Amino acid sequence: PQPTPAAVRDCNAADCPPIWIHSEWEPCSEDCGLGVQSRRVLCEQTLADKSIVYVDDALCTLAPRPDDAQQCSRTDCAALWNSGDFSTCSRTCGNGTQARRVFCDQRQADGVTREVADALCPAVDRPLDRQRCEVRACPAIWITEAFADCDL
Repeated sequence: PQPTPAAVRDCNAADCPPIWIHSEWEPCSEDCGLGVQSRRVLCEQTLADKSIVYVDDALCTLAPRPDDAQQCSRTDCAALWNSGDFSTCSRTCGNGTQARRVFCDQRQADGVTREVADALCPAVDRPLDRQRCEVRACPAIWITEAFADCDL
């Protein structure tokens, strides 16, 4: 009798060429303005025995390496008040005033923060641009008047 031929035989008994694999994108690093999101990119090879190994990136030559980072969240942020430092007190003693610059800033979709119209910031949250100050109390000084005529 003749032996029965095999119904199945192995083929592609060689290792597969390495290929790029990647994870899903991570959430954006920023809710507004310009953020970055990242993912893992690995060079993977399936061996002849069907096992999978990760190999050096230099071995993945069939396609360019996929990006592992990209820009995201390209929307303008809410405008917020900003202010400089208060100036020195207008008087060296006694009651004076101090002033500072108050302005409305907005981080925009391109990631750059720009000064915008005050109307874009909530008026109720606007910081004071002037305040009272007193460095120290003024020293007492004598006030003199001319002598009056003598009554003799």
